[in-house]
Amino acid sequence: MRMLLSLIGLCAAVVSAIDITAPILNSTYAAGSDLTVEWTTVDTDPSDFSIYLVNFVYWPPSYVALSLNVPTADLAATVQIPCEIAPEWGYQINAINGTNVYIIYAQSDKFYVSQELDASTCVDNSTVATTCAAASTVYVTL
Repeated sequence: MRMLLSLIGLCAAVVSAIDITAPILNSTYAAGSDLTVEWTTVDTDPSDFSIYLVNFVYWPPSYVALSLNVPTADLAATVQIPCEIAPEWGYQINAINGTNVYIIYAQSDKFYVSQELDASTCVDNSTVATTCAAASTVYVTL
């Protein structure tokens, strides 16, 4: 059963054609700064997705929601890199299914986040909720 679910997830990732074209490889962005995420799409892509900032190069891995339910047809979105993000290389932008970080439609090249330009004035303007909805239990009877 697990193998079947993995295969379904793999097929979904292969079918999706969202391609993140910006940010580009090895570019640098300061914490707290705005970042314009750009992508291309085809008509079989989902109607919307969420933008997450991830880094799996260093331990512990991190992922932060930057914008939820972005219309795929927009082809670009400006998001803010959070002020408190650790300055390091290896960050990527993931286009994911809603809030399910395990369903990745697309992933950007790796880039560097530097320290904020002015720590005393860095303000997070993110409107993404910092709490998740309560988990629900689904019962299936056979």
